[in-house]
Amino acid sequence: IVNRVGATDTSNAVASSDMYAHLQNVYRVDDATHQSFLGKEQAREKPAYHLQVKVIAGQALDGMDENGLSDPFCILGVVSLDEAMLDRRSGNKKMKKVSELTDNVMRTSVKPKTLEPEWNEMFDFPVSNLSDLYLQVDVWDRDEDDGVSDALKRGSSVKGLRGFGKFLQNVAEAATTGTRDDFMGRCYVPLDAVHQSGVDTWFPMESRRARSVNGALRLKLAFIRDNSEDACHVDPAWSPHRVYETLYWDFVRHEIHVLQQRGVFRWRGRLSRTPTSLLQLFRVQQGISTVHHMAREWQVLAEAQQRHGVKFSRLIECLDVLSTEYRQAEEQGIRLNKSESTDLVSSLDEFVTTTLRLLGKQRDIFPPNTATSGLPAVKKLSNLLVSLSAVYKFQGFTDFFPRRDLKEDIIETIRASTAKWFQQIEAQAAPAVTGIVHTLRQLTEVVRSVKNDLVDAGHFYDHHFQSLAVSYFEVVFKELDHQVSSRVSRTMVALSQDSDKWVPHTAEGQEISSASFQLFIAIQEVVKYCAGLQQHNHSLPQSELKDFHSWFKPFIGVWLSVAEIKAIDMVQKAVELDRAVKATSDLKYGTSAVDVANIVKQLCNYFRRLDWPEDEEERFKYLTSTYEACLNALGCYGKYVEDKLRQKGYYDTAGQFDISEALTTTLNGLDHSKAILNQIPVDLCWDELTVGVREIKGPLVDEVRQNMLDLYGETNGTTRKRIIQQIGVRMHPDLQRKTDRFLSLCKEERDISEALDPLMMYLAENLKMLSRELIPDTFMQIMAELYRCSVKVFHEAVLRSEEGLSKPPTAQFYKSVKTGLEVLVDFFESGDDGLKRDQLDTAEYLTAASHLELYCADGEHVVRHYYTEFLEYQQSAKKTFGTVTVAVAYEPAGETLHVDVMHAHELPHMDLNGSSDPFFTLEIRPAKGTEKVIEKKTTVKKETMSPLFDEKFFFPLKADRQQHAGTVLRLVCLDWDRFSANDIIGESYVPLHDIVTIATADEFKTTFTKVSAPIVRPGSGTGKAYTIVQSRKSFDPIASAFLGEREKFFGQMKADQKLGTSDSGSD
Repeated sequence: IVNRVGATDTSNAVASSDMYAHLQNVYRVDDATHQSFLGKEQAREKPAYHLQVKVIAGQALDGMDENGLSDPFCILGVVSLDEAMLDRRSGNKKMKKVSELTDNVMRTSVKPKTLEPEWNEMFDFPVSNLSDLYLQVDVWDRDEDDGVSDALKRGSSVKGLRGFGKFLQNVAEAATTGTRDDFMGRCYVPLDAVHQSGVDTWFPMESRRARSVNGALRLKLAFIRDNSEDACHVDPAWSPHRVYETLYWDFVRHEIHVLQQRGVFRWRGRLSRTPTSLLQLFRVQQGISTVHHMAREWQVLAEAQQRHGVKFSRLIECLDVLSTEYRQAEEQGIRLNKSESTDLVSSLDEFVTTTLRLLGKQRDIFPPNTATSGLPAVKKLSNLLVSLSAVYKFQGFTDFFPRRDLKEDIIETIRASTAKWFQQIEAQAAPAVTGIVHTLRQLTEVVRSVKNDLVDAGHFYDHHFQSLAVSYFEVVFKELDHQVSSRVSRTMVALSQDSDKWVPHTAEGQEISSASFQLFIAIQEVVKYCAGLQQHNHSLPQSELKDFHSWFKPFIGVWLSVAEIKAIDMVQKAVELDRAVKATSDLKYGTSAVDVANIVKQLCNYFRRLDWPEDEEERFKYLTSTYEACLNALGCYGKYVEDKLRQKGYYDTAGQFDISEALTTTLNGLDHSKAILNQIPVDLCWDELTVGVREIKGPLVDEVRQNMLDLYGETNGTTRKRIIQQIGVRMHPDLQRKTDRFLSLCKEERDISEALDPLMMYLAENLKMLSRELIPDTFMQIMAELYRCSVKVFHEAVLRSEEGLSKPPTAQFYKSVKTGLEVLVDFFESGDDGLKRDQLDTAEYLTAASHLELYCADGEHVVRHYYTEFLEYQQSAKKTFGTVTVAVAYEPAGETLHVDVMHAHELPHMDLNGSSDPFFTLEIRPAKGTEKVIEKKTTVKKETMSPLFDEKFFFPLKADRQQHAGTVLRLVCLDWDRFSANDIIGESYVPLHDIVTIATADEFKTTFTKVSAPIVRPGSGTGKAYTIVQSRKSFDPIASAFLGEREKFFGQMKADQKLGTSDSGSD
C-alpha cells in the first residue's frame, strides 16, 4: 500500500486508510502494532518498477494495400513528455529523441491481410518517474520491399541511448525514402494515467500529420515491482504466490464470517471492493500473472463451493477466464511451477469427484420445480453440468487426465445413482408384513415412483444433459426398465403358480385381484408414457416391459369377475342408502339411480383401462364379459329396488293403497337405467373395438350383443312390469267397489254421469299424482296398465251382475253400461297426452265391448253372432262325424252364390249293414228377417261313408248380406231311410264373408274357395248369443223364430236312438 504507483480513479479507488483498516480487521491487529509495521515499511527504500505492456489486438484499421487489407505490426517505445508533445504538434516525420529508453526495441509480429489483428504479445519496459513518460506505439503496414520492418530487424538489439538514436534514424529513413512500408497510426499513453492495478482498454490511434487515421489498439498495461521475491519481507519459503493464496483465503474467510453475522449464509463468490483492490495491488506489484491469479482463484472458489455453496455459475465464469489465460500463457511460455500445477490439478480432480457425487444425488439436491435462494434447482443442475463440462475441456485437466471422458463418467454416474435410487424406494415401500398382497402393493408403489421419476427425467432433467450429448432419460429408462421388468416378472410367475388363491368370491382373492390390477395399470402408465416420448422422436432402447401384458393374462378373467362382484355390491349399498332427490319441482329420483350410472361407467372404464393389445378375438372376449357385467349390475339394481319395495309392504294386498315416494323414485330410477343401458356401448367403445373382430366373426358379433340385451330385457322388463302391474292389483279393490256402484245405479236407470263420477274422480286423482311425479314414459306405461285393469274390472262387474238372475238385465241397462265404458275409454285417450288407439284396443276392452255390443244389438245381429260363435265351436270340436268338402264363390254382378258340393269323408255308419246312404241339405243362414229359407238337396249316395257328389247349386244372395261375418252356408248331413224318417248325422257351416269373388258363372270352373268343414253334432244351444236369444224369445220375432227352429233340430237329434248307440264319431 505504501509503495503503490499509478493513477487512482477517485470514483472507484479504495483509500489507503480503508485498506489498512481492512487488514487490521482481517488479522485482528491493534493500532500500535499496525503503526509499527507501517513505520518500518515507509523507512525502506522505494522499490523500482517496470511497465508490462500486452498488445492484445487492433480493430477497424485502415486498409493500406490494393486488396483493401493490411499487414499490420507494432513498434513500442517510451518517450518523455516534452518529446511526445513536440512530435504531436509539429507533425515532423523524424522520430524525436526520448529521455529514457528500454534495453531493447520492442515490436510485434506481422499479422497478414487483416484489419482486425490479434497479437496477444507481452513486453516489459523499466520505468521510474512516471509523470514524465509516455508509452508510444506505432502501427505499420508491412510490404515486400525493405522498409521499416527490415530496419527494425537490423536494429533489434540496440542498447543504450546512442544505439536507440541510431535505430530511430534507420526507422525515420525507412519511413521517408522510397520504401513501401506504410505508417498507419500511433497511440500515446501517459504512464501516470495507468491505474495502480493496471488497465485493459482500447486506445484510439492518432496520425503523425494532420490527416486522420482510423482504428484503435487494445493494450493491457500494468506496473510490476522489481525484485518481487524480496517484497514480502517474510520467510523465504513464502513465495509471493503462496502469500497471495493465503491472503485470498484469509479475505474470503473474513468476508464469510461477516456475512454470517448478518444472517447471510451463502457467499456469492466475489470479494467486496476493498479486499479485491488489495489483492489486485499485491498481484500487480509482485508480478503475479493472470493465469497464476486465476489458478489460485479457482482453487479458492472450488473449495468454497463445497464448504459454502458458491454458485456454479461463478465457478463457470472463473473457469472460462482461467482457460483463456492458461492457453495464452502456454503460447507465451508462461507456465505454472510443479507445485502450482499439482495444486490446480488436485483441485480440479476433487471438484470433478465432488460434482459427480452431487450429480448422483440430483433427485434430492436438484428436484424439479423447486428453488433455493430464488434460483430453480434444475437451473443449478444446468450450471453444475456446464461447470463440469468446462473442467473436462480445460487444457490443464486434459493434459493430466487424457483418458477421462465426460460423457462416460456422467452416464455411469446416472446409471449407478438410478440403481441405488431404485433400491432405496424398494426399501421404503417394503411392507411391514409378508404376503403376496403386500408384495403386489409394494411393487405398485415402486412402479408409480418409477413413472414419476421418468416424467421428471423426460420433462425436467433430460434437456439439461443434451448439451453434453448425454440422453439422461435413455440412461434412466434403460436401468429402471430392467429393474422393474425383473422384479415384476418374477412376482407374477410365482403368483400364477399359486392360482388356488385366485377365487373371486373370497376376500383374499379380491385383494389379490385388486392389487395385481393396480400393478398392471401402473406398469401400463409407464409403457404408455415412454411410447408417447418415442412418438415425439425420442430414441429409446428396446423395452423389457413391451410384453408385460403376458405376465397378467392368466388373471384377466378373475379381474373382470371381481370387478363385477364389487360393482354389484356397490349397487346393493347404493340402494340401501337410497334417498330421494328432486330433479324438478315434483319429479324425484333416487340417489341410487345416479350411483348406478357411475358404477356402470366405472366398469366400462375398468375394461378400457386394460387396453388389451392381444388379438381381436381375445379382446372381444373381454369386451363381451365386461358388457355382460354391466348388464348384470343393472339387472341387480332392478332386483334390489324391487326387494326394497317389497320390504316396505308394496306387494301386500291388504290395507289402503297410496302412491308413495318410494314407488315413484323406484320407477324413475328404473327408467333412468334405460339411459344407462344405451350409454354402455358408447363407454365401452363397442363399435370401435369390434371393427377387427367383425372381419372374423361377422354377424355373430351383433348376435352376441343382442342375446345379452334380450336376456337383460327379459329380466329387467319383468321386474318393471311386475311393479307396474302391482299398481293395478293394489287399486283393484277400489276400482271394483266404484264400478259395482256404477252398475247398481245403471240398473236403477240413474243419470250416467252421476253414476260414473266416483270412479272417474278416483282414476283422475291417482293419474294426476302419477303424471306429476313420474317420467312421462313410465307414466304412460302405468296409464296403460290402469286402463287395462279398469276395463277388466268393468267387464267382470258386468258378468257378476248377470249371475244368478232368472233373466238378463234389460237392454237399457246394457246401453248405459256401454256408454260408461265409452266414457272410460275417452278418459284414457284424452287427446295427445293419452293412450293411442292401438293401446286402447286391448284384449280386455275388445272382450268387454263385444259383450256389451252383443247385449245391445237387435235380434238379427245376435243370431248372426250365434253363427260366428258356432264356427269357432266347429273348429275346436273334440269329436267330429266326418268332413264335407265344398267349393264356393260369389258373383257380385248376379248377386249369386255358387256352391259345388264335392264330397264327404269318414262319415259314420248309420245302417245295420255297417254303411250309410248320405245326402246333404244346403241353405244360407241367417234368414233375412222372417222370410222363408231356400233349401236345396244333393242326391243320395247309397251304401258309402265317403260319398262323391260333385253337384252344383246357386243361391240368390245380396252383396251386403254376403259380407256380414255371421253369414254362412249351412250343410246338414242326413242318412236316407226308405221306410222311416231320415236320420241326422250332423251339420257343418261354411263362412261366406271372405270367399273368392268371380265376374261370371263360367269362372266358377276354375276360380273358387275350397273349404273342408268338420261335421259336428251340438247337443244343445250354447254360447252367449244363444243365451241372449233365449232371453228375447217373448218379444223378438226373429229371436223366437230362430230359437224354435234350433230347438226342433236339437230335438230330432235327441230322438235318433240309433245314432245315440253308434260309436262311429272320431275324436
